[in-house]
Amino acid sequence: MINFKLVDSDDGDEIGSTIIKCLKEWGIENVLTITIGNASSSDDAISSLKSKLPNLFSDGKYLHIKCMIHIINLVVKAGFKSQNNTIERIRSAVRYISVSPDGLDTFKSCVVGKKVESETFLCLDWPDRWNTTSDMLKRASKFEKAFELFETKDPDFKRYLHHLKDDVPSRTDWICARKFALLLDFFKRKTMQMSSTTYVTANQFFSEVMDIDAHLRELNNETDSRFKRMANTMQEIFDGYWGDRKKNCMFMYFAVILDPRMKVEIIKYGFTKMCNLKKEPNTEQEAVDKMVEDMVKDVVDEFGLLFKEYELMYQTTNSEKVEHFTTELQKYLNDATIPYNQEFDILQWWKLNASRYPTLSRMAKDILAIPLSTVATKSAFGIDKQVLASDRSCLPAYLIEALICTHDWIRSSRKDVMNEDLATSILDDF
Repeated sequence: MINFKLVDSDDGDEIGSTIIKCLKEWGIENVLTITIGNASSSDDAISSLKSKLPNLFSDGKYLHIKCMIHIINLVVKAGFKSQNNTIERIRSAVRYISVSPDGLDTFKSCVVGKKVESETFLCLDWPDRWNTTSDMLKRASKFEKAFELFETKDPDFKRYLHHLKDDVPSRTDWICARKFALLLDFFKRKTMQMSSTTYVTANQFFSEVMDIDAHLRELNNETDSRFKRMANTMQEIFDGYWGDRKKNCMFMYFAVILDPRMKVEIIKYGFTKMCNLKKEPNTEQEAVDKMVEDMVKDVVDEFGLLFKEYELMYQTTNSEKVEHFTTELQKYLNDATIPYNQEFDILQWWKLNASRYPTLSRMAKDILAIPLSTVATKSAFGIDKQVLASDRSCLPAYLIEALICTHDWIRSSRKDVMNEDLATSILDDF
């Protein structure tokens, strides 16, 4: 974090001007991409920045990166709408038991009576943070039989739920809760993985998007009509952002090419799968293969154009440019992919191979640094509720910026405040 600024309105030009001001304060002249949320004002801000930022690659064609975590949140919330009744019934039941000491004691006796074994107990969720809803549903589902017994022992339980216009969770509710909790866990893993700030994520974008697509399509095969409707709703949101390859920033494909474990092969595989899913019933396979070949060629050609831009920046003579383009780029693309290893350190690989691929290594340094999220992991599940605490709202904007930025810098520092030499000198004084 380098700045935390108050913007007086959601006008795109004003957002763009504020970003320009921040960049000038820090002396940042070259901007490769900007990862930003998906509001219409964000699109306006990007348009404003394209006209004001100097030294943009390809006239800013690749500038805009849409926040992946924001889109995942939108997909998940679409699923919440279809399961809202089930979630509300279980939430109300858990709340009734949790707030009353007598109710809690009665419920614990029901747990013992039904011989339910669990290392965890009931917990309430924060409705605006869906990762906590996942935990609530998983935990509560383990005590389904205890809930059934509790209904017979506490007559006020049912009356309380009816007063809230809810009902006691049914067998169908518990089945849906377990399924939905598993789905939320899937998206929770994706969110944590793609919002990390401690390792490269750009090269994972394409494979993760394909994995989410496959998961949603698998849900479409559910026999439960409610889950089938939910999957369709979530798929519509997904397709609105990622269903068309042209909606994705080309840098995300370039990051895959710059991963020596995947290169062009994974892009071809993904495009083939996408085209086969969307092809018309009478379409010949040859036509699909030709379409995939053209799509892959577009990506590789764009990658080559960006490579030439880097050549212009870092090479000195025309002969060097031609030689490097025909040898370095083609050599990298033609070299076999390395075996897939989950512990693979892509930055270390490019550092070790910088002498073999000098221009590509510079591209990798820039492109692999692109963040896919505008928020860190701990904030990723409630990005629409990031509001300053009420006791801080009276502070002037510059002081809020100083507090938040300083806190972030201290927390992110890898150096101990009390280093060994300082500790030794302090001990010597005593």
